[in-house]
Amino acid sequence: MKKLLSAMLTLMLVMGIFAPVALYANDEIIVTIDGVAVQFDTPPQIIEDRTMVPMRAIFEALGATVEWDGETQSITAITAQGDEIHLMVGSTTITINGVADYMEVAPQLVDDRTLVPARFVAQAMGANVVWDNDTRTVIITTHRDRVAGSVISAGSTQSFAIDQYGTLWGWGYYDGDNYFFEWPIPVTFTENVISVSAGNAHTLYLTEDGYPWYLGTSFVDHDYANEQRDDDADYDMVVAIAAGGHHGLMLCESGFVWSWGENASGQLGIGTRINYYASRLVDIPEPVVYIAAGDDFSFAITESGTLWGWGANGVGELGDTTDTDRLSPVEIKENVAAVSAGHGHTMAITTDGTLWTWGFNIAGQLGDGTTRNRHMPVRVMEDVVAVSAGIAHSLAITSDGTLWAWGSSYWGQLGDGTTTSSPIPIAIKEDVVAISAGHHHSLALTADGTLWAWGRNNHGQLGDDSYRDRHTPTLIMGGMMLP
Repeated sequence: MKKLLSAMLTLMLVMGIFAPVALYANDEIIVTIDGVAVQFDTPPQIIEDRTMVPMRAIFEALGATVEWDGETQSITAITAQGDEIHLMVGSTTITINGVADYMEVAPQLVDDRTLVPARFVAQAMGANVVWDNDTRTVIITTHRDRVAGSVISAGSTQSFAIDQYGTLWGWGYYDGDNYFFEWPIPVTFTENVISVSAGNAHTLYLTEDGYPWYLGTSFVDHDYANEQRDDDADYDMVVAIAAGGHHGLMLCESGFVWSWGENASGQLGIGTRINYYASRLVDIPEPVVYIAAGDDFSFAITESGTLWGWGANGVGELGDTTDTDRLSPVEIKENVAAVSAGHGHTMAITTDGTLWTWGFNIAGQLGDGTTRNRHMPVRVMEDVVAVSAGIAHSLAITSDGTLWAWGSSYWGQLGDGTTTSSPIPIAIKEDVVAISAGHHHSLALTADGTLWAWGRNNHGQLGDDSYRDRHTPTLIMGGMMLP
């Protein structure tokens, strides 16, 4: 009898009477995008050794709109960049802007839901995908925020923001080799900008054509940053920029990182303390997907989620358990999705949404309830999607859009209505999608495209047409680009 049942079952599988069988329990598979777990109405499943996820949920989580054609059982997704992706149930063909490619597993109907292979869908939309077998997690990195807060950026006494049309606005005080201003209200600089990063005395911005540009002092990469060098084979398209105290980083589409500027602490990561005013390649073992520059130290996250750090480390800002400066990249932590480097402290989000901090902690900027310096990562809070580190204060956004702040509030930079510092996170504002912590002021962008600022305002860096410090978020302008 058992042999007969087994034979019948085998026949039914061959004839396709049974639906594909998941090899593992549904609740064992986790999918994260930029460190945030995706919620599915039908749990992910392993089918034919591939992680299959609900079609509409994964596309929408990656920023695409989806149309389902019930007659042909086909899927058409339009990405935020306007690319068109087409799939069909039962077919291994995936078409991207009319060009056909092939998947190892075809979309399938399971429990009245169309399941698609997570890896192929994410890669079709330009994301990197890593499988963590220990936690059974599909880690997707979209690069939508290769530098945290890239659509807004607060520097020392200057602020910048990009509006919905790609226009770069700036305000505050700025005294550099190629530009000087002091405006307490936003003024326009240039167009077609997709990312901006403000440092101490310089600001980098990236245009749609993949070229980095600068405003500021002479330690920037003059040979590249303000010259469009199509014939230079050493570079490919730049996809991210990061301005440190007196140095800069840029990340190319190939995954290579270049650095330039002052290098007394090894912040360029090239094995020496010699300053270089033209960019130098940083030797990192695998392709990089995310960069961050602090005052005199730097970080990069590679495709596998490994965090690498280099530069100054006197107060433990690299997090490698020592206080030794590192002239070349050293491995710091695994499974990292995002990082922000401040004046002497660091914040990192792991792929499960946990926030870790380390380094200088004189004002409680680590958020661990103490003012003790930390030379290795300490856990602070959960469910975090974005972070930004200032000189002595920190900002974070949780997945529900709540903005949290902690550390120094001497000039009101926490935004809680006081000038009292806090060593633990305080909820400040809701519906926030992007943040940037400057030296002593803060910027936040809400989901409706409005920009808010608070903290020190001695040079008009808040942009509210005054020089008065603000202890709570103050509306500056609307119509801003969303991350």
